[in-house]
Amino acid sequence: MASNIRRNDTTASGRPVRVCIASLAPTSHSIARLTEAEFRQRVQQASQGRLEVSFLLGGYPRESEDASVRRARPPGWLPRWLGVPLAYLRHLPRLLRQDIIVTSTITLEGAIASLFCRLFRKRCMVTVHGFYDREWQVYRHYSRLKLARNWLMAGLTRRLAHLFVTIDEQLQQDLIGRGVSPAKTMVRPVPADSDRFSRRHLRADALAGFKEEYGLPEHYLLFVGRMDQRDGILDALEVFRRVHAVRPHCRLVLLCQNVPPGMRSLGPDAREFTAANNLDDTVTFIDEAPHDQMPYLYALAGVVIMPLHPPACGPGKITLEALSMEVPVIITDIGTFHKVVFNGENGYRLPVGDVEGMARRVLEILADPELGKRLGARGREIVKARYDMPLYIQNWVESLLGLAAQP
Repeated sequence: MASNIRRNDTTASGRPVRVCIASLAPTSHSIARLTEAEFRQRVQQASQGRLEVSFLLGGYPRESEDASVRRARPPGWLPRWLGVPLAYLRHLPRLLRQDIIVTSTITLEGAIASLFCRLFRKRCMVTVHGFYDREWQVYRHYSRLKLARNWLMAGLTRRLAHLFVTIDEQLQQDLIGRGVSPAKTMVRPVPADSDRFSRRHLRADALAGFKEEYGLPEHYLLFVGRMDQRDGILDALEVFRRVHAVRPHCRLVLLCQNVPPGMRSLGPDAREFTAANNLDDTVTFIDEAPHDQMPYLYALAGVVIMPLHPPACGPGKITLEALSMEVPVIITDIGTFHKVVFNGENGYRLPVGDVEGMARRVLEILADPELGKRLGARGREIVKARYDMPLYIQNWVESLLGLAAQP
């Protein structure tokens, strides 16, 4: 795809290309754990002023630091299918000044953005981070009407959007298999900021304060994910139960992210499991950790476990951040995680549901600190070479400049 893109420094009038990121879903900056201001500044620097980025609707975190973005969000009491088009109408003059609209959902928001761009001769770029039109596999509580609507919206987006940027080849091939031209797709992996996620930048006082705030030991098992079956929280607990039987002083820390609407939370099941197996004193549930505390959470961990279930794509930011912090990762062998986690090199991959094998690998790493250090060091090398933030920003800039140059 890159060879087919023609570079374009500015618009025909000589001004920078105006790009509006308009999405309620996780957007390019939040996927990279950057604030809107940080993302805007990095893009401007990487593009040498050729791109001018603004935000509308404000993806996660929901409380945008930009007051104008907060005002642009539709009221929370409105359903998204009505709130998003109303927000477009409310801010129509602002949107008409843009050259490119970027959205992060292939269903409703993608359909609205791509239709708007076709009507008003703009360009639409959709960043695809997951199989959002396959909710029947994970969002089992959605009504048939909502699933049908999402299917129709995804079909409209695939037909009208100008460019799809996916985080891995699996998602790219899924789009192509559903009729999207290969020339309209490209792969841009999720990044990790190796400067921010680095042991060299940790402050000893902040690390001690973090340990005290959450009552954490060192060298614990760490799970970061949603409390649902897809992220495998119950498998993570089963792995820990087996590890704890051999190493009674070991601890498990669960950073549990919000479960999306329509999905069943396994939080009650997880707490019931810990109580039934007498693990209450050795399992720590953390509901939320600010972005600036995430490096400290990784730094204290001995191993990160990710017993994911299909459908899953990857590698995601949790995997890359852990590796950047020199923490070995043990993960299920699905999606494209084989491109970042290499057996015996920076972690281990195991079949879905193999909690016994995962527990065995955890015990090997905990019993051999030198092995853990070697796996961790190699993990950081891989992240810096292939997934570092400057490379992500540069690829993002080139994608937009290439899209602006299309006739």
